[in-house]
Amino acid sequence: MSSWERQPGANAIWNGATRAAHDGAVDGTSEPPGQPLATPPNKTKALTVILQKFHEVTYAIDHNPAQGVRPLPTIEKDTWSWRYFATNQGVTKLCDLKAPSHDVTLDKDPRTKIEREGKTYMTPPYPTGDTEIKNLHGQDCRYKNDGTGSVGMLWCKDQAGKEVGVSCQAEDMKNTVEDLKKCEDKENTLKSGETIQQHAVVLCEW
Repeated sequence: MSSWERQPGANAIWNGATRAAHDGAVDGTSEPPGQPLATPPNKTKALTVILQKFHEVTYAIDHNPAQGVRPLPTIEKDTWSWRYFATNQGVTKLCDLKAPSHDVTLDKDPRTKIEREGKTYMTPPYPTGDTEIKNLHGQDCRYKNDGTGSVGMLWCKDQAGKEVGVSCQAEDMKNTVEDLKKCEDKENTLKSGETIQQHAVVLCEW
């Protein structure tokens, strides 16, 4: 049995242990003195999921020999989709119109109305279901969400073929921005009459 004076007039007793081992136990670490605790590796890879509204206006002209050329009513169409982008930690893909993505087309606008400070806004949900994403940073992955209101989770296969879970979180934009962001077509990606609006919703990092 060993003992030593921890404070003037107060001895500490620690059966079968050295003072160094005791100090380690007191401060909550299990590592030997002088050896830092292991730190997790930095996150470098990311998946961002963005809700997109693609708006298309079609202009038509009817050429009737008897009546001449006359414009017809324009046709407007909205296409909603979830877009899954591979990116690096801290790099946004919002309004990156040329970035490759895995897209899932939706039947309609999935957003719901919410009241905030006396005003009505449209807020996006989280994507639901089981979405397969091939070659995401070189891995085959699936984003899964059971539709109960949680952010969902990303599952990717490692080199041994075992699925490893990656936690996800809401993008900062999801609950703080009042509406979709209209994307500027700086590189002339879109045709005449086409516009794109986006809202970042989910971020998974590993």
